[in-house]
Amino acid sequence: MMHEVFQLELNRLRLLAAKTLLEAHMKCDNSIGSGAMEPVRLTAEVEGLGPVFRVGLIIENTSSDKAVIGLSILFHVHTSNYKVSHPYIKVPLISPGSKLKFPTKVEEVFEENINPDVFFRTVTGQGGEAALVKVLLLKHGRSAPVLAATVQMPPTDPMMLPYEKLQSTQNFEHNT
Repeated sequence: MMHEVFQLELNRLRLLAAKTLLEAHMKCDNSIGSGAMEPVRLTAEVEGLGPVFRVGLIIENTSSDKAVIGLSILFHVHTSNYKVSHPYIKVPLISPGSKLKFPTKVEEVFEENINPDVFFRTVTGQGGEAALVKVLLLKHGRSAPVLAATVQMPPTDPMMLPYEKLQSTQNFEHNT
């Protein structure tokens, strides 16, 4: 009997994990179609367990005969939550039909006393605007962005934090 209950709960957990993975896969397509002014496509990927993530931006020239020049990338983040190593990147000439990848380090910033709920913000839906990183593709001489992407940052794995930070979560619980 106990084995059957265990198997049932294990299957429920597997189903929940599969649903969550499928939902994450469906939401991970940050690709934006060709811009009205430029034949480019922007794709963003987030890698890592935190607090340091690697955001890889791929800019693709979808034109078969026209090169793209004068582009730049701008990251817009809440500075109280994230720190971007290179918030402004100049993009070199992109030849027709080619892609360029721009990896950038994005670090999650924590307060001295970490509220343990911060680790579950995307699960509980409480991440809100603070967990978003906006990426703007700009064209020299234009006031409006050519393309924009919004990246939902994953929560930091608590096991990736230094021991001192994890101890401060216990202090948070005792102080409240």
